[in-house]
Amino acid sequence: MSVDSPFLCPVKIFLNFGVYIRFFAAFSGSSVTAGQFEGNTYMKGEVMSIISNIGPTMCVNKCKSSYGCNGINFDRQQLTCELLRMNTTADDRSVKSGSMYTAVSSWKT
Repeated sequence: MSVDSPFLCPVKIFLNFGVYIRFFAAFSGSSVTAGQFEGNTYMKGEVMSIISNIGPTMCVNKCKSSYGCNGINFDRQQLTCELLRMNTTADDRSVKSGSMYTAVSSWKT
């Protein structure tokens, strides 16, 4: 589950004798977890879309739901997300301060 999802809500279920179980219920579509960004890294590739004012986890969600998207460049200062279509055989990484890159295949739904 994504911590920056606006639809995440803690829910308590009461059992016998006032004991309850607390868990998080997601009221939106599926979200992603367990991925990792590479800091200060920018990946060259075909930019499919640029999205402004979005967090990195929501950016991954957008990529996962877009056909052909397999990578993300995220700018931490500008809060912009680039959805990428990349050739997986080419490694066109460069160092760029404030930028983060992740391959979508490393994230779980």
